[in-house]
Amino acid sequence: MTPEGPAYQGRLLPYPEEEVVDQGLGFDLGTLHSRRRILGLLGGVGGMAALAA
Repeated sequence: MTPEGPAYQGRLLPYPEEEVVDQGLGFDLGTLHSRRRILGLLGGVGGMAALAA
């Protein structure tokens, strides 16, 4: 819980009275985008490590 309200992974919930799984498509797409960004970063680091080896 943040001072602004309940949050999940640092992002405020659009519908704080609902469970995390019921936050809506926009919230789900934001989560998917942030996970893809992290996986892309890890893949890039792994690729550079493979090229350096």
